[in-house]
Amino acid sequence: MTVALETFGKKVTDMVLSNSAPWVKPWGANCAKGLPVNALTGRAYRGCNIMFLLATPFKSRGWLTFKQVSSIGGKVLKGSKASDIFFFTTIEVEKEDRDTGEKVKVDVPCLKNFKVFNLEQCEIPEGAPLKYRPEESTDSTPDADTGIFDECEQLLNLAVWYENDTKAYYIPSRDEIHLPNRRTFSSLSGFWGTAMHELSHWTGHTSRLNRDMCHSFGSQKYAREELIAEVSSWLLAVTLGTPHEPQNSASYLASWVRDFKDKPRELYTAISQAQKVVDYLLETAGIQPEESEK
Repeated sequence: MTVALETFGKKVTDMVLSNSAPWVKPWGANCAKGLPVNALTGRAYRGCNIMFLLATPFKSRGWLTFKQVSSIGGKVLKGSKASDIFFFTTIEVEKEDRDTGEKVKVDVPCLKNFKVFNLEQCEIPEGAPLKYRPEESTDSTPDADTGIFDECEQLLNLAVWYENDTKAYYIPSRDEIHLPNRRTFSSLSGFWGTAMHELSHWTGHTSRLNRDMCHSFGSQKYAREELIAEVSSWLLAVTLGTPHEPQNSASYLASWVRDFKDKPRELYTAISQAQKVVDYLLETAGIQPEESEK
């Protein structure tokens, strides 16, 4: 197991078990809204990196590596602590060919850990060539504008769904989503967060992303699928700019993470699956997200 994978696993486990993971809490007043981006390239981060960067207390969505800050003549403020991000890359290793017995060089995927600083932790010279500039903050309430959920409805209409039940669930055998009437929710964000959670399950059908959907309640596979769906719902909210309210039990998700705290690759795979859900839904619906970093 690589050091980067161990670091990743510990960060996820610590966040979830302390109930500080961003997908198990509603949007707070002191966190950034929207996808975090590399301020120099303007490209948005993906998957687990969105989770880690939005768990920080900064309001700016812009991030830079120490090298990038230096390259534009800026500096990191004294005492600033870097935040972790992770990317898969390849390293060249030497292996023995099974047929010939000869040593051959092959590229092997490897998770690497990088450090970044938020723009609020940096002094950036005026006129620096940044592709991301902090937006002016707003105190508007998204729920007051029902139009903000139009893209959520566009996504939900990809599926066969009914708004006529007493609880929310997806039936794989009938490929149907059932939801309670939105009037029974305390907010529109609660309804649409639940709808996106069930829509995320819908992507696991054999005709789509083909995840293992045959698992009993309480099993590790069931909990894993719940984690994928809840993180997917959260990632969709971040990507589309809609408010998010957690609908699944944080303690239930924590129990799954606790079971796999010594298997960080499983955690990474689950969060990567959530990003695949988002990519699939947005592409299928023809919705263009922000350009992604790596």
